[in-house]
Amino acid sequence: MTTATVKDQIKEVTKCLMSCSYFINRHVKIMEQSAEEGDYGGRWIPFTLWDEQENALEQILDNQRVIILKARQLGFTWLLLAVILWMMIFRPGSECLIFSRREKEANYLLKDRLRKMYEQLPEILTYQ
Repeated sequence: MTTATVKDQIKEVTKCLMSCSYFINRHVKIMEQSAEEGDYGGRWIPFTLWDEQENALEQILDNQRVIILKARQLGFTWLLLAVILWMMIFRPGSECLIFSRREKEANYLLKDRLRKMYEQLPEILTYQ
């Protein structure tokens, strides 16, 4: 590894540390949803935040407690999982709780979605 590469990696990790939005837009991937409602096809695509998601992210990060009246297909579950992922990496000791209607769904979010989001990250952002 050259010195320039190490410096570039340090700069990139620092940018991610300083901005959750940058981290999500630059490095987080989500599973693409097929045309059939609720069917995820298994292909991971970059997570590019919409303006509304950027606004929600700002509120989440600026406030200790946020209540979101959530509808389907808005990407808020993916957004919240991405925030949890960022906090796990850059804010160790943060407390993040995942609730869902049923325990099975919460486990799915944690064990399938969040874990696989972590696995999609570049090596410089993971503890390998």
